[in-house]
Amino acid sequence: MQHRPSIDEWAMLIATVTAERSTCVRRKAGAVAFDGASRVVSMGYNGVPKGVPHCIDTPCPGAEDKKGSTERCMAVHAEVNCIINAHSPRAISRMYVTASPCFKCALVLINLPSLESVFYTEAYTDFRGIELLTEAGLVVLQLTPHTDS
Repeated sequence: MQHRPSIDEWAMLIATVTAERSTCVRRKAGAVAFDGASRVVSMGYNGVPKGVPHCIDTPCPGAEDKKGSTERCMAVHAEVNCIINAHSPRAISRMYVTASPCFKCALVLINLPSLESVFYTEAYTDFRGIELLTEAGLVVLQLTPHTDS
């Protein structure tokens, strides 16, 4: 019998494929935003701002920094690019990300007026983002990728 992905599985597959467009040498990350009716609002991946050389071509100053350190990294994170790309950020009710949001992305996500939940597959090194989102009353869940046997 063929498996039909749930909305959560489908959304995470979209985020994972979107991450493949990333130009960051440290991590490929993707995000997809949905509205309350499970329609795609926007997608985003991490990479440098427009006009700046891609890290896959010319590594940025933060390319070799330790895990969890983003001070010198030039990448705009997937969540932020997803919001920037949205025609209507106010419509975003669920966000699916390949890596849990960092602290700074969590600050931005909390300010989305309709956001109710954030789903992720990989836990980011810095857990403060998850803690902040949870403290703000958002549902934050780690999803395990579906694999066909």
